[in-house]
Amino acid sequence: MTDLVSPIRSDESSGLASPDSDVPEICVLIPVLPGGADPALFLRRYSEAFRDLERSFEILVLLPSSNPLPPGALGSVEHTGGPVRVLQFAHPVGETGLLSAALNLSDAPWFVVLPSYASIRPEAVRELVDTAMEGADVVTARRLGAMRPFDRLKRSLFHGFLRLGPSSAFKDLGSGVRVIRRSVFEELPLYGDVARFLPLLAESEGFRVVEQGVEGDAPTSGASRLGPGVYLRRLLDALTVVFLLRFTEKPLRFFGLVGATAAIPGGILLSILFVQRMMGQPLADRPILLLAVLLSVLGVQAIALGLIGEIIVHLNLSRRRTYRVEEITPSVTQGGLA
Repeated sequence: MTDLVSPIRSDESSGLASPDSDVPEICVLIPVLPGGADPALFLRRYSEAFRDLERSFEILVLLPSSNPLPPGALGSVEHTGGPVRVLQFAHPVGETGLLSAALNLSDAPWFVVLPSYASIRPEAVRELVDTAMEGADVVTARRLGAMRPFDRLKRSLFHGFLRLGPSSAFKDLGSGVRVIRRSVFEELPLYGDVARFLPLLAESEGFRVVEQGVEGDAPTSGASRLGPGVYLRRLLDALTVVFLLRFTEKPLRFFGLVGATAAIPGGILLSILFVQRMMGQPLADRPILLLAVLLSVLGVQAIALGLIGEIIVHLNLSRRRTYRVEEITPSVTQGGLA
């Protein structure tokens, strides 16, 4: 079996040393995805922002096989103030897969996710990190400033759909820029393409999530040339997240609603047809009979799926924690109570 990632390398030609044995406070993750900027240009633009963090850090550039980076490609990058490592994957990987791999390669307690398509001012990185250090578990960037009408429409439709879930008040999950505590990564299941919705998932698990407005910047040239297939996949991902957040522990509510919507009209139609048949009216060559049977069968099947889901949830409930304790107050004596 072949390895999925190639060995990590430091960009030696840039004079960047390998990471020290000491664990840095922050690991900056730069997933290089389609539509993003060139990694060397991106690092050069944000290098001063990294130095202004005034905390020890390392940088991981995450490259799927679709975006290979030859050795020495970062040679012209000005010293960022911390070690830079490049993680080259041997096959196409989405953003969630890139982040999951990086988690196993760094022991830093904090991660700054800064995709190469990020469109925030470099100085905003320091603002997000400072907010996280004040007690938040996740800080996500909300881009402020003028937007093109089409981009504003896309953002409104996307977040309007997410409001079908439990109390989503986020307004810019598409920025992709996050500051995340390590424990959040460790406790949340990362799979598929859920990285875009990580703040929403973290909030549903009881973590402290802050959406902070920062000054936006012009998006990369490729970010506005996404095909219709990308938007369709994102819509399906949003549908998946809404379903997981609302119905993971009560699937019968969803499938039961769908089933009842089909079964009740189907049952009413069958009852009417039964009465008509008893009164002597023939049912042959009546398409409504097929419609009634179809609705009834689909409704019963949907309800049965919901019941099966309830059984699965019940059997696995003891292996899944459904709550998160933030703080346990120490015991106090009777005299200490006011």
